[in-house]
Amino acid sequence: MRIAIVGHGRLGQVLARTLAVRHPVVCPGRDPIPLDVDVVWLAVPDAALAEVARRLPPHAVALHSAGTFDHHILRPHRPAVRLHPMMTFARGAPAPSGVVPAGLMGDPEAVGVARSLAADLGWTPFDIPGDVRLVHAAAVLAGNGAAQLTVDAMTLLRAAGVDADVLGPLVRASVAAVLKDGPDARTGPARRGDAGTLARARTALIEADLPAILPLFDALAARGRVN
Repeated sequence: MRIAIVGHGRLGQVLARTLAVRHPVVCPGRDPIPLDVDVVWLAVPDAALAEVARRLPPHAVALHSAGTFDHHILRPHRPAVRLHPMMTFARGAPAPSGVVPAGLMGDPEAVGVARSLAADLGWTPFDIPGDVRLVHAAAVLAGNGAAQLTVDAMTLLRAAGVDADVLGPLVRASVAAVLKDGPDARTGPARRGDAGTLARARTALIEADLPAILPLFDALAARGRVN
């Protein structure tokens, strides 16, 4: 299977390095996509997807990994498929090890190709019968959102003169508990209705001159009270 990887961002680099072990891979960059490829994997920014799709070789399976689009963004091209990994990829780092779930949706004649490539990458495809945008929004909250929350928590620790490494065990244990037991695993002052503790922490944020974190703290406290 001859594969063209279009896009040289974090995902494109991982795809090219990993798939080249099993398949002939070309990375055309700004050059025309070769006509003799079997698969074109578009790892370009979402805003560029429709424009690049107009230059696809007519007989190739077209595959994209944009989070908020299904395979129809590649129309009128057929066959087309979407395979979006629910994982973060660090620039220059090796491909993530372990389970990498990947949301799959597409034309039947392209889905089998996508499943085969997912197996080559060590990904585990899952079908999406509903709205791909909701799936991506979930990934943003759990991945990017959790990362940003941790960054802000690290900022608070540094303001208190504490090494940010002490957060690691708490973050890992909290996420593991929620994944195992669902919403009932949530703990903390908001969950138990401890308004005094929340108010004292809020006052400390104001006194430490950290106004950017304050709205987030308030929003999370409100959400934490929801059953």
